[in-house]
Amino acid sequence: MMQYIVFPFQFSWFLLVTVTGWALSFLPKGKKRRFHKLIYRYWSLCFYRLFWFRETVHRHNTKPIPSQYIMVSNHYSGVDTIWLPGKFNVIPLAKNDLEKWPLVGKILKAAGMIFVDRHRIRSRSKSIDDVKSSLQLGNNVLIFPEGGCHGRYLHTFKEGAFSISKMTGIPIYPAYLFYEDEDTFELRKNEGFSYMLQCLFSRKSNRVHLHLFDAFYPSDYETVEEYLNAVTEVYLEIQEKCKGNGELKVEN
Repeated sequence: MMQYIVFPFQFSWFLLVTVTGWALSFLPKGKKRRFHKLIYRYWSLCFYRLFWFRETVHRHNTKPIPSQYIMVSNHYSGVDTIWLPGKFNVIPLAKNDLEKWPLVGKILKAAGMIFVDRHRIRSRSKSIDDVKSSLQLGNNVLIFPEGGCHGRYLHTFKEGAFSISKMTGIPIYPAYLFYEDEDTFELRKNEGFSYMLQCLFSRKSNRVHLHLFDAFYPSDYETVEEYLNAVTEVYLEIQEKCKGNGELKVEN
């Protein structure tokens, strides 16, 4: 009941932040990049509050978080790309459809979000260069190694994030997301704004579990394949605990 009492205020504030961020995105590139990352993080937090998420963080890590990292996460829901950057100082690698969103697309682009068209080889190649460039600027980057949003069960990890980690020496910081209301939050094909409304109004639970692990360092592995398999094993173990199913599904 409480969420619907505060919802009008949360929505008004979210709209104000969105319009302000959109207006500031028209500033010259050099000036807007200085603070647009902060605006985007704040916008993400407002989104998080608007949708009234309740988060439980499970810290499996025993070592300090690296000063710079490549965060990898399973891609369960369409909202992952939006609210994870509100929790962590990361620049996401996201599908190019987000760049076309009204108002929001300008904010994401100004904040340095890296866009990719996964169906085009040239775009995928360029996105790798863009990720490396962002890392060279000192940013942390968020990559979904499944290569897309595949829902509740893990799909085979792509090598991209691990290859970049080996090339740059920057460690992988793994996160695993689990939504208690699996059916509502699982993204399905051809769902956009209506999907967001479904998440807001039709969910049975707003609880999301975030599992964090110790970073993996590329110097500990001789090959990209060995590196990828070590990280994948951690994800399969936590998926089995959350779902009682450790099967790694292969993309068609």
